[in-house]
Amino acid sequence: MNNVYSNVTRGGMDVHYKFSNVTFRDKAGRVVRRERLKHPQRAQLRERLNR
Repeated sequence: MNNVYSNVTRGGMDVHYKFSNVTFRDKAGRVVRRERLKHPQRAQLRERLNR
């Protein structure tokens, strides 16, 4: 099973008051994954950022 994050070489985070948008890209600059993280769910935010 291939981990979707194994091709990630960089990530960016657009932070807002109630949520953040995170984009992960491979070395060619293609989007591997995008996620929207709600800030009230602090445990979920920490878990996702630790990946």
